[in-house]
Amino acid sequence: MLSGVRIVEFEALGPAPFAGAMLAEMGAEVIVIHRAGGVQSPARTGHSPLD
Repeated sequence: MLSGVRIVEFEALGPAPFAGAMLAEMGAEVIVIHRAGGVQSPARTGHSPLD
């Protein structure tokens, strides 16, 4: 459905990881921009920011 569409996801900005995954499932190419220093967002580690 989204073949040929390119999405840029900025890690840890709101619902971006979830939205990026959904768009990728629909065929979009998702480019993820990671945080400097290798610190992953809680969404990527499977933990809540409240943990």
